[in-house]
Amino acid sequence: MNTLKKAFERRGLTCIEAARLGAPYQTLYKQYRGDRNVGVQSALLYEQLLGIPRTELRPDLWPPAAPSTPTGQGEVNHELA
Repeated sequence: MNTLKKAFERRGLTCIEAARLGAPYQTLYKQYRGDRNVGVQSALLYEQLLGIPRTELRPDLWPPAAPSTPTGQGEVNHELA
């Protein structure tokens, strides 16, 4: 399953709903089906219109941020599991 389809399923979106928000239906549908990859401009547009982070759609271009590490003394758990 491709990343756009997964992102839509997690959010309960359909291609028609996304197109109503301003995404070009033909391109969107081809990317949803996996006939086309999500391009840079599409990833930026879907982030803006649909709230799907670009890192989710194109992690090759925008890697997800590394989890933050505790820095304050109160944030460190000194107990052993």
